[in-house]
Order: sequence, then C-alpha cells, then structure tokens
Amino acid sequence: TLRARDLAVARDAVVGDDPTDIFALPHPGYSFRDALDAPNRPDAVVWSPNMGFAEVDAEVAAACQAFVDRLAAAGVEIIRQDTLFESDPNGAWWVLWSSLRARAQAGLRDTADWPRIDKSLRSTIEQGVRFSSMDYARAMDACHTQNLALERAFQNAPLIITPTCSGQVPRAGAPGGLVNGRESPAWVSFTAMINMTRNPAGSVAVGRTQSGLPIGLQVIGRQRDDVAVLKALCYCEDLASTRHDAPHGVGAATGG
Repeated sequence: TLRARDLAVARDAVVGDDPTDIFALPHPGYSFRDALDAPNRPDAVVWSPNMGFAEVDAEVAAACQAFVDRLAAAGVEIIRQDTLFESDPNGAWWVLWSSLRARAQAGLRDTADWPRIDKSLRSTIEQGVRFSSMDYARAMDACHTQNLALERAFQNAPLIITPTCSGQVPRAGAPGGLVNGRESPAWVSFTAMINMTRNPAGSVAVGRTQSGLPIGLQVIGRQRDDVAVLKALCYCEDLASTRHDAPHGVGAATGG
C-alpha cells in the first residue's frame, strides 16, 4: 500500500520544468521526501463534512467524524465549515470529462471497436459529442470560480479536510456506490472539482464500512502547497495506524 512518504519519493522523481509541457512548474528547490522529516501535525484544518451540497453515507460520515475528533484530541484546531460550494460543482466537471472522452474516443463510433468499450463509457462519449464549445468554455470558467471558493476557506486554515467519497465503493457493474443504501453515481462527489482546480490533495484511509471496504478522508491544500498536504497525510496515516481496525494508505495527490 502506498503511503505519503512513497508519494513524496515519486514526486521528487518527476518534479521540475519541462519545455515540452506548457503546464510544467519550476523545481521548488527542495526534496519533498526530505521535507517530511520535519514535524507533520497541522496546527489547524477546515473540516467540511459534506462541502455544502452532497448527501453523505452514514457509515462514511461516522468514520470521518470519529477521525476528525481524534485530530482534535491530538491538538489540531478543527474549524468546521459546512458550506464550501453554494451548489453542486460537479456539473461543470461532467462537461469537461465527457468532452475529453469524446475527443479521445468518439472516432471509434461506428467501428468494430465501439462495442468493446464499456456501456457507461460509451454513454459518456456520446454526451461529450453533444456539448458545445460554449459549454466547454463555461466549464473551464468554473475551474476558476471553484478555486476561489476553496481559497476563501483557506483564509481560515491552510488545509481543508472532507470525506474522500460521499458514498461507499460500488460493486462491479453497478451504476454507482451506495449512499445510505441507494446506488448513486454521486458517491464520488468530493474529488472531481479538486481535479478541476488543480489543488494538491490526497486521501488517507481512516476506517472501514461494515462490509470491510475502506473509508477515506481527503486532505486538500492551497495551490502548489504539496508539502503541507504530504505532511498532513503522514500525520493522519500515523494517527490512523494506532487503531487496528483502520487500514492505512494514501491516494495519489492531484494538482500541484
């Protein structure tokens, strides 16, 4: 299982400017792995249980809240902010995602390879073909407005924590994961907009559902503050590992 320190090593291997990549950033001048040798406990975090727009599965909510309580007991200041976004921001992500899938795979329609693509992905591609250039431009605008919404929350603390997913992991072939007993495609409501804003983020497992599936807590940092996210993930991993029923491991960071 990958942990934050493993991700830091990988990040050291790929970080730095590249003239072939218009989005590449200069080397920060330090080692991400070495930066994790300093104390890791965050002084304060913004805790948003549902980001202001999503229904959260009860088991997921309970496990995340229990871990947040442990952070508070360990001396981390918890600043609760129920609303990060005034409305569900995932509509803009859907425009971008389906449009990009159409760009990559719409050429396979009416070919022998089309039936080989998963049915739900074919539907996504077809939707992407129907979106207009104006739809895409507005979705790109939403990347900036969503970043501003996060930045307002960062005025209170340098890190935001939320459940990683609003629901439980779906069964193979199911239309979505379980959210309070109902299958819903919205079970991944909390990660898409972070890909849009490009904030560094990662996930640490803080518990399990009754069926044994892992439950994650998402840690989000300010633009290009990857070190703060990695340090917080390290601390959360170490704190979670003191419980035998909590799996530990971390998801790859996004953005940065």
